[in-house]
Amino acid sequence: MTLKRLINPFTVIALLLVGVQVLAQAPRTDSCVFTSSVFNLEDNTRVDEYSCQAGPYKTTFQYERLLSDGQHTIGEWREGSEYFIHVLDKEGKEVIPVGQYDHINFYRLDSKSDREESYFLVGRLLSESDEAYCFGVLDNHANTVIPVEYRFLESLGDHERFITQSCTEDTGLFIIDEAGQRVAQGSFDTIERAPTVWNDRFFLKVMKNNLYGLLDIKTGELVFEAKYEVLGLEYDEVNFQPNLSTAKFNGRWGALNLDGQVVVPFVYEHIMLDPENLVKSGLDNADGKTYFLVVDGDSVKQVAYKQGELIDEKAVPNLYSVAFTQDFLKSAYPDGAYVPKEFSNMKQAYFGIHEQRLKRMLIPVMLVRDNQAEVPFVFFERSELSLGDFEDTQTISLLDNGFQITIEGISRFDDEKINTTLDFVKTQDGLLCEACKDYQIPREWVRLKRP
Repeated sequence: MTLKRLINPFTVIALLLVGVQVLAQAPRTDSCVFTSSVFNLEDNTRVDEYSCQAGPYKTTFQYERLLSDGQHTIGEWREGSEYFIHVLDKEGKEVIPVGQYDHINFYRLDSKSDREESYFLVGRLLSESDEAYCFGVLDNHANTVIPVEYRFLESLGDHERFITQSCTEDTGLFIIDEAGQRVAQGSFDTIERAPTVWNDRFFLKVMKNNLYGLLDIKTGELVFEAKYEVLGLEYDEVNFQPNLSTAKFNGRWGALNLDGQVVVPFVYEHIMLDPENLVKSGLDNADGKTYFLVVDGDSVKQVAYKQGELIDEKAVPNLYSVAFTQDFLKSAYPDGAYVPKEFSNMKQAYFGIHEQRLKRMLIPVMLVRDNQAEVPFVFFERSELSLGDFEDTQTISLLDNGFQITIEGISRFDDEKINTTLDFVKTQDGLLCEACKDYQIPREWVRLKRP
């Protein structure tokens, strides 16, 4: 191969870089000994220094890219259509020779992160057409740490585990440790981190044939078999408390603890932890009960379970977002009280909470009286008007077919100033606000009947 180099024209030097340490050969009347290499990461060059009888001698080799961790340097270059990569130590000695791998990069092994050692993610190209590789890990002596037989290695952080897939066998995803040994039996279609920690245990949500289960990262044991249509882990802010997960099995909802025991039977249309009683449902609750909200037909119920048994159950009445609701509604103008069409009953409000569209388990009410409208901005979880400058009480301008609200303030999302108007147009059933949808406020509002 022809290597790009800068050489004294009166001296003949042969650089042997493929598979061996860099050597220099001077004329027969002279002898040279390689002494060291100096890497310049700014211009991607390596200067090799020699001690010769005639005096010091240097050669310069040009790379396309150099990467260094202070202990070792990865060098890449091309000659025509051919690509070359190798690893050298601080003295310029080849640790991983040219031609062994098609990909090399530095890699971090969590169990050895406190040591001053280099580790390398290496890969061999399986197919040039789709750039498929087989990957593994080598140490700083080019010894195999993880065999080069995996399509990818997705680190699980401090757990010394990897999500991976074989590049030689037609299998799904599985878990290996830092020695390349399988931690969990079986393989899955997808594996992702579960957003919870309980009792110093960490978990993975696994899916096979569109059914979900839960895997303990450390032990590799399945806490839940992959047989549930939905696991409430994905709604961690609402549904997933320490040692609890809601789940859907055979079309009905229930709950399990993180020991795999059913704590609520699978009999409900839907279930979530009661957001108003999360503290009571904690691990240290005094009465040992866990409180849930469940959908049963058209009604919403609050239920309490203890050791898998139903202890208490009561219906949740239609609760509006207005203090002293009855008196307040009676004093409102005729046709002056409205609720969002999509959140007009408690079942709809329940799913508004579950989908993180509402902040509280209440039906939002807008009151229109005289020249004012009380708009419950604060109740809409996704709206940039729900916090900060946007007061619920707004001065309105009457229109022939409704009224207009002028909105001014700072967005809760990006600190941008908002200056706009919202037109509420009367319809047969209530009000329509086309511009509201731009601010994640319900578009259709229906008239509340007076009590």
